[in-house]
Amino acid sequence: MSTAIEHRQISAHAAPPVFVHSRPAIRLLPDKTLPEQRASELVCDRVRHALDECGYRALLTVEVQVHEGLVRLIGTVSWYYFKQRATAVVLPLDGVEQLRNELKVNSESQRQSALP
Repeated sequence: MSTAIEHRQISAHAAPPVFVHSRPAIRLLPDKTLPEQRASELVCDRVRHALDECGYRALLTVEVQVHEGLVRLIGTVSWYYFKQRATAVVLPLDGVEQLRNELKVNSESQRQSALP
């Protein structure tokens, strides 16, 4: 599996720099020193790999953002269980100091998938 790396300039008034790992591209926002940037990149890769390998297809589309040890999970899942699994998979990883699980549960798709 290959992912693209894209660099973007951000104005001085923009939000804090964040390393984002989502499919299919990775965005690296360049307002950090190189070691901080590399640390965030490594944590982001570690989180993405753990979500990819946990065995739940629903977690393949989760966007991962890392900024100074804070990991944010963003996206939509069909069951609350998947949101819980994402937390359980990510929290014990090295480099994850804080986790903000912002996954939304789409209960409509949950009801539809439960129908015969």
